[in-house]
Amino acid sequence: MSEQTPGDASSAFKARLDALRSKGPPPAAPAPSLKERLQQGAPVAPSSPEDLKARIQSRFQKKTEAPSSFSNAKTSSPSVSPPSVAPVQFEETGDLPGSRKLKEEKTDLWSLDQGGVCPSCQTFNLAGVVFCGSCSYMLLRTEEEVVVITSYPLKEIKGLAHTFVNKLAELNIHSTEDVLRVGSNRKNRDMISKRTGLSERSILRLVHTSDICRVPSMGPENAAMLELLAITTLADMLKQKPLELHAKIHQNRIKINQQGILFMPTKNQVSQWFEDAQALPAIRIN
Repeated sequence: MSEQTPGDASSAFKARLDALRSKGPPPAAPAPSLKERLQQGAPVAPSSPEDLKARIQSRFQKKTEAPSSFSNAKTSSPSVSPPSVAPVQFEETGDLPGSRKLKEEKTDLWSLDQGGVCPSCQTFNLAGVVFCGSCSYMLLRTEEEVVVITSYPLKEIKGLAHTFVNKLAELNIHSTEDVLRVGSNRKNRDMISKRTGLSERSILRLVHTSDICRVPSMGPENAAMLELLAITTLADMLKQKPLELHAKIHQNRIKINQQGILFMPTKNQVSQWFEDAQALPAIRIN
């Protein structure tokens, strides 16, 4: 037996390796056709999203039908209908005595003691107010027509106490225009006096001060200055002459300055007061 040298073994290994490479990979098996896959029961991809949705819904229905049928068979028992209950007949609120009384109160016209509905906006207002809280309509009417060009808040009137202003504010009276529209009538002043506890004399004094404040060139400070000179109404001022009133103001300068009024009017300003006051229609304060 002849010995095989290492060179012969390596050449034999190379020869076998070349033979394997020359043969190549084994041929791949052909893919089954659609017909063969259908015959074998393999799943087929849906042709559209609608088909996939229909298949999912059908599977879900199959799963839910089985437990429901089982539970119906297990819990089948004679059905018991609930006892019939007659509907409860509620009375209308209009038939109740209390609601009828409230309805009558809300439909009545407003009065200072009982309240009522505003004739302008049909909003219910409580008793004790003078102006409607919704539309500012004057509920406490006066027969006199009031023409107001300039109006000032009551807190700007000099010498008027805060308690006086607050009590009038409870009646929705906040400005000199409100005072004139309400207080020019004596009957209304009596009602306000009873409601607030203020004296009728002090209310009448405020009405005249508000009347003087109607003059566009006057203002609350000048109205207070005239009051220090015993000129308390617009009619009293018109009885004066512009130059005489101007001289009277400067004669009482110290008295006026002590009340916190530091700026004295000029002759032209006093003349303007008279021109504006004469152009205003007079208000009858009775």
